[in-house]
Amino acid sequence: MRNICRVTHLVRSLVGLLLAMVPLTLSLGLSACATTAGPSTVDLLSQAGFRKVPADTPQKVAHLQTLPDQRLVARTYQGKKYYVYSDPKGCNCLYVGNAAQYQSYQTIVRQQKQANQQWEPQGGVEEDREWEIETAGMNG
Repeated sequence: MRNICRVTHLVRSLVGLLLAMVPLTLSLGLSACATTAGPSTVDLLSQAGFRKVPADTPQKVAHLQTLPDQRLVARTYQGKKYYVYSDPKGCNCLYVGNAAQYQSYQTIVRQQKQANQQWEPQGGVEEDREWEIETAGMNG
């Protein structure tokens, strides 16, 4: 009888220990998932100096709808290259940067890739038609 009590106590102790470890194991697993996801593209664009331009007029909304969703697109306007990222579902805005800011973005992406081999930013740069700033109402 005494041995049965010891075994029962031992089993209860082990079960308690295992149950105590489950939340810790789950939290470690979830934090590992969170770190492999990496920062969002808009976080990286902001960090690189891209300007957030809200689509707060009918003209800007119409222009936002002409751009591919969540893709970095290269545009040329008055001989200068700009990079535009549309986020219609997130902030209902554009992120606009120049060549230097795009270079900074590329550097940040490379650093992220080195820090976390599994992370990839969304899409690449799409070279496309002449970008009309006046049409979008974003000059100045």
